[in-house]
Amino acid sequence: MELRYNLTRDDYLRGLSLHEGRLKGPLSVLRLAARLLFTRVLGLLLVLLIVGALEVALLSPQWRAGRRLRVNRPDAAFFGPHAVTLTAEGVAARYGENRLVLPWGQLTEVWTKKGFCLLYTKSGPWEVLPPCAFEHEAQRKAFTAALHGAVSGDVPWEADE
Repeated sequence: MELRYNLTRDDYLRGLSLHEGRLKGPLSVLRLAARLLFTRVLGLLLVLLIVGALEVALLSPQWRAGRRLRVNRPDAAFFGPHAVTLTAEGVAARYGENRLVLPWGQLTEVWTKKGFCLLYTKSGPWEVLPPCAFEHEAQRKAFTAALHGAVSGDVPWEADE
């Protein structure tokens, strides 16, 4: 199975922002509670307001996604036409002159939301698949099902060999 799509900087940042905005652990629950508290009770103590504002600013998905983008430093050649293929060796990504193969064992997380599909390794995001990468919903579901199976140890095409 192969997908061909044009990855833009906006799609990349939007995918990371969606991933970072999900509830995960006590800090995200605390962030959600602080947001609800600020919208309902405006007369809270000034100290609570300052602490909550700092917390929201430091943990916002947009800030974290932008920071992660600066850490990874994708160059101009990274953006543009991409092709992602599921092979027996792993997930192969091709963009420009580059071809990278992520072995199945290194894929740690597959995350999907609002049409985006993000592939993660231990070191962070490896590939962002925007909604335009998939022709229809059934293709996205089949692709992510194969990837979720690989993360849980059921490597695609292993049974065929």
